[in-house]
Amino acid sequence: SKSLLLPTEVLDLIFRLLPPPALQAAVLVCRRWREVAEAPGLWACLRLTATRKNLSSLPRLLDTRRMQGVRKISLGALSKRLLEAVARHGELRSLDISCRKMAPVESGLLARAVCRVQEVKVDKLTHHQVRAVLLQITTGESSLKKLRLGSYCDLSCLEAGLLARAANMLEEVELFGQQLASSKVEAVLLGLGGRSSLRVLAVRPDDLSSLQPSLLAQAAPRLEDITLSGSSLTSLQLEELLSAVAAGPGKLRKLQLLTFHPPSLSSLAPSLLARAVHLLEEVLLCFPVDRELVEAVLAHSGDYSRLGRLRIGQVCGG
Repeated sequence: SKSLLLPTEVLDLIFRLLPPPALQAAVLVCRRWREVAEAPGLWACLRLTATRKNLSSLPRLLDTRRMQGVRKISLGALSKRLLEAVARHGELRSLDISCRKMAPVESGLLARAVCRVQEVKVDKLTHHQVRAVLLQITTGESSLKKLRLGSYCDLSCLEAGLLARAANMLEEVELFGQQLASSKVEAVLLGLGGRSSLRVLAVRPDDLSSLQPSLLAQAAPRLEDITLSGSSLTSLQLEELLSAVAAGPGKLRKLQLLTFHPPSLSSLAPSLLARAVHLLEEVLLCFPVDRELVEAVLAHSGDYSRLGRLRIGQVCGG
């Protein structure tokens, strides 16, 4: 066959144009094609998904040469063998765990697997599993940079100090789990500065309104992205946060405030909101805002502005 005469470099270029199903077929053509097509770099765009159907075969597949190039894996089902394969893989970058039955999973093994990758999103963990992951992060033997703990992660029994140390060793942290006390969020905020690596913080504490306004103000210049979600946000918290942004210069680029009960905006100066908003690149205020305040923001747009996206829950007033 003339294709057998093609240089390896040419075959490699051709194989890079193929989607995964065609690449799988190419592996079966002949020994030479198999040697070229199994190069890990050709499979880097493939995203593996663990299900009950492939759970027994996936650990063995992960150990093959071609799968050493895979960067992302979703785990809808879990086993000890699969976690061991993830932990020894070495090249995985992103791990998405949506398995519903997490309680039987051994905490230490889970923590080692999670900390081998750079980015993790997990929907459900017991408090023992969350603690094991955080402890693994604080040992320094971790590649993890982004951690997203979803709605069914139990954060009730975490020590505030442990959470603060681990969070500030990461670059991005999302804490949307159950029973996140405000004191634990405050511990994370107190850990900012110095050697902290944290750039992006999204939290949903049990009582958003109890967070100290001064801590929110101190966090604003030190973070690039802040998301505060919860039942209520006080007018003092909002004013302190906006004042810190408006004072500049700071790192903050994106601010999202997601609350079910809006703060009172009667004492908020329109000029303060306008200055703060236009020093950011993206702002989401998920609550009603008076027309006067919105008009102040729009009128300010002729001056220096970094604002690229503004979303407001509802404009009120005549």
